[in-house]
This record gives sequence, C-alpha cells and structure tokens, in this order.
Amino acid sequence: MIRGIGKTLDSDGYKDRMQRSRATAPDQRFDVQEMLADNNAVAVSWLWRGTHLGEVAGFPQPANRSACPAS
Repeated sequence: MIRGIGKTLDSDGYKDRMQRSRATAPDQRFDVQEMLADNNAVAVSWLWRGTHLGEVAGFPQPANRSACPAS
C-alpha cells in the first residue's frame, strides 16, 4: 500500500496515478531528498521536476518546467 495526497493506493491505483501523471509531464522525475525507515514503515521526501504539458488535478498548463517538493 502506498499513502499520499490523503489516499492509500494499492498497486493498481499507483500505476493508474503514474500513467495519468506521465501523460501530462512525460519527462518528469522524482529526486529523493531523504528516506527514513522504522520497522515496517518508510517515509520519503522528494523533489518532483518536469515539463507540465497539460492540466493536472485542476492546475492549468504553465507550459514550462516546474518543480515541486513533497513528502
């Protein structure tokens, strides 16, 4: 299970999210900034970068490269 954006995703849900994300930012990449593990849990913070080519989750297309930190 993968948790993020207020949701827990199973493997199929995660694959679907990545396919939709790649459709609007095909050159995207996630640069891991920090990873912490404790017993059965892992927390990751990353920096997303990519060229935003279309609307995603209600955000309009800025038509340029973007970066967004997340954890």
